[in-house]
Amino acid sequence: MLAVALRGRQMSEIWLAIPDYEGFYEVSDSGRVRSVSRTVIGRWGSQRWEGRVMAQNTNRDGYLDIGLRRNGVVKKFLVHRLVLMSFFPIDEFQDLQVNHKDGVKTNNCLTNLEWCTHLENMHHMTHVLQKKTGKPANVDRKVCFRGHLLDGNTYPDPRRATGVVCATCSKAAANAYQNRKLEEKKLKELA
Repeated sequence: MLAVALRGRQMSEIWLAIPDYEGFYEVSDSGRVRSVSRTVIGRWGSQRWEGRVMAQNTNRDGYLDIGLRRNGVVKKFLVHRLVLMSFFPIDEFQDLQVNHKDGVKTNNCLTNLEWCTHLENMHHMTHVLQKKTGKPANVDRKVCFRGHLLDGNTYPDPRRATGVVCATCSKAAANAYQNRKLEEKKLKELA
């Protein structure tokens, strides 16, 4: 165990071996990953490698990840999965997701993490954290926002959330544009 001083009080950090990387890497209950001190035998003889806390990277989705090396091969892991795999190992964890209870993707403390299904994770995000999902609200609509029926009455438009634009609305907008142009032309003629 590694002792960490925190605002004048002593608090211990619990370290456990990472499954399949025992003797190489450990993860703590606070979400830190460290290499284990060991002797490595290589081309130039044996070397002593001192263990150290490793730097973590933020991936494009905002989660912390880390590369672990074994037998010359580096494999990337999400840190929150390493924490739960070490502290709460379960057989079928591949089908489960990790829920960050506070919604902060970089808070990988054990007390903030739990195994959950995709449905439970989405429910937590929308109902507990009150965040919106990435799905546009009107994708499943059968009518446009003005109430026109969309079945067969559409033009393709990849810029829209639905991928189509209502033909009736499009014609109305075109007519309004033409009417505005005619009004402007009449005003110019009078001036």
